[in-house]
Amino acid sequence: MNPSPTAPEKSLTASPGLLAAVLRPGLRLMRHLRMPTKLALVAISLLLPLATLMLMALHTDIAQRQYAHSELAGLAVHEDLLPLVVEVQKHRSLTNRVLSNDASAGAARDEARKALKAAMAALDDRLSSGFPYALIDAWEPVRGRLLALAEGRHDSEAPKAFAEHTRAVEALRVLALLNGERSGLVLDPQAHSHFLVDVTVNALIPLIESAGIGRGMGAGLLARGNANSAERAEMLGHAGMLNRGAAEVALKFAAYERAGGTTPGSWPATQDALNAFAAALRTTFSADQISGDPKAFFAAGGGAIDMALSLNRDTMAHLQAAIHARIARIHREMALSIGAFLAGVLLLSYLLVVFSITFRGSLAMLQRGTESVAGGNLSQDLNIQGRDEIADMGRTVDDMGRRLSALVADIRSSASRVSMAGTQLADGAQKLSERTEQQASSLRGSVVTVGQLSQTASGNAVSARELDGLTESLFTRAQDAGGAMAETVLAMQALQGSSQRVAEVVAVIDDLAFQTGMLALNASIEAARAGESGKGFAVVASEVRQLAQRSAESADEIRALITGVNDQVESSSMKLDHASQAMAGIVQGVQEVSGRLRGIATASTEQSAGLEDVTASIGNLDEITRQNAALVEESATASSELMQRAAMLRDSVASMRLRQGSADEAHALVDRALAHLAAAGREQALADFNRAGSDFIDRDLYLFAFDRHGGCAVFGSKPQLVGKTVADVPGLDPVPFLADVWSAADAGGGWVQYDVLNPLTGVVAAKESWVTPLDDDLLIGCGFYRVELADDAAPARSRAQAWVRKPASRLAPAAA
Repeated sequence: MNPSPTAPEKSLTASPGLLAAVLRPGLRLMRHLRMPTKLALVAISLLLPLATLMLMALHTDIAQRQYAHSELAGLAVHEDLLPLVVEVQKHRSLTNRVLSNDASAGAARDEARKALKAAMAALDDRLSSGFPYALIDAWEPVRGRLLALAEGRHDSEAPKAFAEHTRAVEALRVLALLNGERSGLVLDPQAHSHFLVDVTVNALIPLIESAGIGRGMGAGLLARGNANSAERAEMLGHAGMLNRGAAEVALKFAAYERAGGTTPGSWPATQDALNAFAAALRTTFSADQISGDPKAFFAAGGGAIDMALSLNRDTMAHLQAAIHARIARIHREMALSIGAFLAGVLLLSYLLVVFSITFRGSLAMLQRGTESVAGGNLSQDLNIQGRDEIADMGRTVDDMGRRLSALVADIRSSASRVSMAGTQLADGAQKLSERTEQQASSLRGSVVTVGQLSQTASGNAVSARELDGLTESLFTRAQDAGGAMAETVLAMQALQGSSQRVAEVVAVIDDLAFQTGMLALNASIEAARAGESGKGFAVVASEVRQLAQRSAESADEIRALITGVNDQVESSSMKLDHASQAMAGIVQGVQEVSGRLRGIATASTEQSAGLEDVTASIGNLDEITRQNAALVEESATASSELMQRAAMLRDSVASMRLRQGSADEAHALVDRALAHLAAAGREQALADFNRAGSDFIDRDLYLFAFDRHGGCAVFGSKPQLVGKTVADVPGLDPVPFLADVWSAADAGGGWVQYDVLNPLTGVVAAKESWVTPLDDDLLIGCGFYRVELADDAAPARSRAQAWVRKPASRLAPAAA
């Protein structure tokens, strides 16, 4: 029997065009194959490209490894070439000194010839021992030229012999470049090692050659004792080439550092030695007359060259380390590729086996779960591990059971809450009816009282108007008194001015008396000079002086009197001024009192009219209160019916076993806790509430107890929180929670909504708890977690609102 195609297969095969034509054979094949055959086809489809990719990767790694080994061989050749260059330069310098009549250099030249032959033999041995690339064809011509120089077969003239050696050095430099090309050094694929190759292959040989020419030619010129302008210019040119070469190497090392490398430690000393020798060249051959010790000059140049050789050794060591690290990395990549392929094959085989096992197990678990849900047991979890389609189906069935459980729990919780609300509503309606009757009686008494108040307000308005008339008369009189006081102040100020004028006149009289006394004194002096003829004049002068003294004394007495009068006038003026200001304040106060009394009179008149309106309104309110009493009776009847309906709804789903607790179970758990507290005592009961596996921990239902400061005394799901504070509860906002639960507890008990960590799911969820006080400083509660049936349309929740009721006993609230 052929299997029927699924809906997705029908939609694909029904699609017109190339896609449908391509998919149709494959779909037909898969429908006719068993699962092991399908898995084998998938394994082959995976293994073929994986094997191809692995072989290609291995081929690339092997080629990179061979390239790296070729680079190492090229470094070995270069390691022999550079000393050979130095030996040729040394032989050139010593030969130039010997041909420049420096007999002391003969023995050193012979030693240089032996060293040159030894360096040639070392390179011969290197190239003849199984080399990975061809270089003999380029070495043989250079070798013949070097052998002729080592055997002394060169021109006998110093300049020509020097040129022959220079051409040999250039041939070695070309051979070094060719070696770098054939070995792959100059095409090094990594940035930091490429800069090292650039230094050792391209930069150091020309730099050493410039130092060698300066050393050899300079020592020869010093031995000769003179130099023409062309020779001087050439020496100075080599000095500049040394400076430029050192700067170029410095730039290459800077680039090497930017690429992640570390500059060799010998470079700073080498740079200083090269620059120092360049300065010696410049100083020696820029002078008017050259002078110096050829041997010392030769030794200075040799020191710079030796430092360059040391730098070359360090650079090649860095380069060899980089290449060896690259080879090691290639080996690791090869091992990783092979290991990954073998691991992939093993993993694929392992997955084929475990797939068959898990497939059958998941199907069996899915069948048991669907049977459990179909039988009405919503408390069982269907936990199919995995993320495949079967696991998705299992999660769908489990989610269906969870949603059904949440729906039933919500129905039970809502029914319980409705029942409790109906009880509260019935109690409230009865109390409201009683209070309404009391209010009607109070309203009837209030009508009489308000009428009396209206008459009293009318009398107050008449009295206020009479008092306003008296105040107006008092204000007029106060204004007249203020005017008279102001005129008195002005008169006193005029009197004070006259007293000051009299004081000024007395001062003039006093001045006249003083001058008269001075004239009498002068007259007495002149009379004394006149002798007998001036005696009569002297008597007159004496009398005039006495008169002046009496005038001065009288002026002093008048001044004292005037001063006293002036002080009294000034004091009286200040007192009158203060009295005038006080009178002005009295006038203003009387005016303000008059205005306020007028306002009181107006307000009393309006109050009287308003009280008459209130009397009429209270009469209407009495009728409305009687109508409200009738409505309260109807509400009480409706509340009773609502309680009966809620009880029926709760009973219809009470038999179902749920995954989570509901409101009625949470309330019942608190009631049982209160009963246990009364029976076992507080200390034992609190210990029982925190004990794992006790009757007071059921699924996600557990008890908690906090004091007013947030101290935890009970926390069934996490006993380790006992002794800590509410701030340590995961996922809980402590400040509003503590305020809400104590607000409900202080009201006698009630429901509180908040968010907290669900210990079963491990996520923060909405919770609703019933809390009731144990005493003035401790409350106890239990809550149930609300499961949102639609995550994208979760209803808004108020975390700070709770409805409360006051039971008859603080320790035993009425059951729902």
